[in-house]
Amino acid sequence: MKIIILAGGMGNRLWPVSKKSSPKHLLHFGDGESLLKRTVKRFVEKGFSDDLFIITNTEYASQTKQHLRDFAPDLENRILVEPLSRNTAPAAGWSIRHLLITNKAKVSDEVLIVPCDHVFSNEDKLIEQIIGVKPDQLGDSILSFGISATRPETGFGYIRATEHDGPYFHVDSFIEKPNRLLAEKFAGNDDWYWNTGIYLFKIKIFLEEIKQYEPALFHFMNVESHHEDYVYRSLTSISLDNAIMEKTNKLKMIKLRDVGWSDVGTWDSIYRLLDKDDNGNVKIGNILEKDTKNCLFLGNKKLISAIGIEDLVVIETDEVVFISKREQTQKVKELIKDLHELKSTESPLRRSS
Repeated sequence: MKIIILAGGMGNRLWPVSKKSSPKHLLHFGDGESLLKRTVKRFVEKGFSDDLFIITNTEYASQTKQHLRDFAPDLENRILVEPLSRNTAPAAGWSIRHLLITNKAKVSDEVLIVPCDHVFSNEDKLIEQIIGVKPDQLGDSILSFGISATRPETGFGYIRATEHDGPYFHVDSFIEKPNRLLAEKFAGNDDWYWNTGIYLFKIKIFLEEIKQYEPALFHFMNVESHHEDYVYRSLTSISLDNAIMEKTNKLKMIKLRDVGWSDVGTWDSIYRLLDKDDNGNVKIGNILEKDTKNCLFLGNKKLISAIGIEDLVVIETDEVVFISKREQTQKVKELIKDLHELKSTESPLRRSS
């Protein structure tokens, strides 16, 4: 089994900490280990070093290589660099093309796609359930890994799986980031699961599905090497979920149990992940608070002081102070869009006469 770790996104929803100069996969939150390091260690410590590959893009390649050099130098030559970010479907295609051409992989080989920005508190259980999948049980299916949906989350992908299909569930529906009303409907419903973004399939099945649903990506998989950068740059930026998983009839699901999964996608998810004091506060940095509950404080250089607030996120960096209700941190992408528009608008006060 070849393992491809996706490490190319900036992580807009964790702004202002995550940005071009400090991409999401190189961040850490209190424990000193970056999201990438935690993901890599998860597989290295279980003996998968020789089959491990990390895909990033030119913008983050240097930082990623330096980061891995510090704790896993043997993996530096297995960092795959796409010419620019084109989302997870093209990134998977770039990686699998590399495996076929450079590493002489066979189309019958299995590939495990793993996001680098998810955290599992019980990694032994996770690996145990992944490697428990036998090639003959996988067959021609694409296997997803689901977590019981216990609360409404509009930033997650959801899988509806009702009946067993052999050793796994048959997937009836796949919905990426539903609205609040749908998310509330799914929460606590035994038929709906959060999608972890982990997929297991044989290379030949990936090729068959992209040929049907993403012909431009299939064309890229077959171009001559001296054309690959040019053709790749012309591809549409699209997620693996939107490109294949929402359309294929080959998707099945295994329910992950007792793995302690967290999608580290928003500040609210960071809050849920980290240790809290007796009042439910996460405090990193120089924090002074009174009569404050259920807040996330992430300080940098300044003292952050608060009185009588609840359910807020307060982030301080060298350049920005960000404050939000915890349940509304998904909207940070809208804030970034407004910020870009503001920066692109020339202020009349700056115009020369």
